[in-house]
Amino acid sequence: MRDPRGKPGFAADSIRTENTPAGFSGKLHNFPLLDIIQMACVARRDGRLMIRRRRESGEIVLKEGRIIHATTKMTVGEPALLEVLCWTKGNFEFVPINADPSAPQTIFGGWEQVLMDAVRQRDELEHDSGGSSRSRGTSARQVPPARAAELLQRIAKENQQERRKQAFNRAALIVSVSALFGAVLWLSMNSDLRSSIWQVLINQKIPQTFGFQTGWQRLTPSKILIPAGTFIFQDNRQVDLPAFNIDSTEVTIWQYQEFLNAVGDDIKYDHPDQRVGKRHYNPSWEAYAKAAFSGTEFKGVLLNPNFPAVYLDWFDAYAFAKWQHRRLPTEMEWEKAGRGTDGRRYPWGDSFMAGAANLYSGAQQTAAWSEVGKYPRDSSPYGVLDLVGNVSEWTASDDGSGSPVVRGGNFMSEDGQLTRRVLGVSPYTIDERIGFRTAGEAAGR
Repeated sequence: MRDPRGKPGFAADSIRTENTPAGFSGKLHNFPLLDIIQMACVARRDGRLMIRRRRESGEIVLKEGRIIHATTKMTVGEPALLEVLCWTKGNFEFVPINADPSAPQTIFGGWEQVLMDAVRQRDELEHDSGGSSRSRGTSARQVPPARAAELLQRIAKENQQERRKQAFNRAALIVSVSALFGAVLWLSMNSDLRSSIWQVLINQKIPQTFGFQTGWQRLTPSKILIPAGTFIFQDNRQVDLPAFNIDSTEVTIWQYQEFLNAVGDDIKYDHPDQRVGKRHYNPSWEAYAKAAFSGTEFKGVLLNPNFPAVYLDWFDAYAFAKWQHRRLPTEMEWEKAGRGTDGRRYPWGDSFMAGAANLYSGAQQTAAWSEVGKYPRDSSPYGVLDLVGNVSEWTASDDGSGSPVVRGGNFMSEDGQLTRRVLGVSPYTIDERIGFRTAGEAAGR
């Protein structure tokens, strides 16, 4: 319902109570959404807070007063909570939830800290003009505004794309019905017949005409040797490192899927601090990988399995590396692999070069992942690729507070200097902008 006075705030939907457990329902007008969430947390309630604003909707799930999950049309987890808290008007409904052990948990930590971080990002967004990431190491308190600005740029872009899709959908209704009928007929065939027909269509170039990728060749990263010696870490700090090797590119979708296929639910590769029952895949990863292997679009991007593996948390990256008898690089190793020994800010030198890496270049250009290794100028003195752009990367280093250090720029960063550090990120974070690569000892693996 819309508040008839049109003032900022949220109104509660009226809920019938016939044949429902004992309780009260009613209406609130012009009530801050933050207060509503806090009251539910303080009361240690279980439930789903359903929020609506115009044609947008969101959901916040609480369990024993802890915020465990948030989702909107375009985002999941902490980004979704931030998006909802940026809404100033709407209505809400608080409904019970049934116990479901398989329900997703995308937000971790005490509710006070979760809300404090989200509100801080929201307030900084409102009062900050926003800007590119700073080149120097920043604290956990300084990083979130830039990350939040990147998020909202992404949300605005995807909302605009969604409006365009809706206009096309209305014009394509008849085609959709025909396609549904064809899909039913297709599924009714046996697998051999489907395979034969599909091969004929490929030979006639019909799937290719509609944008389907019918074949791809694996891009396999090489192990780049980084020799022992000193280099300049961050701002003129001399650090001496032994020799090591590092992947030439980020781990790809097909590589990570091979890990899942081989490991299944085996826990022998898990980090000892990983929570019990956690698996190394999630709905976001599965949707992303499915689109890649089928050669279809995901969030407006035509994928294939050579794109970087993302939507994976630090524990997923750790397990993959251990399965390969390797490890995640330390942030010092990561930085030396990119900067070499002369302290350069970018792989190609000290001055920014537009278009040299997969970075955000303004609303007129698509901000999205690319195949690994597609930007030859984003190549370090040793030949390590995609350290400036494409996706940021998990490292083995701790920021001192129990959070892993994330290094490098990504497709939503305007500037990906090799000194860029992101701190204060939960190891359970699942983000479209964070991938990883592995490292090993100088000889062998």
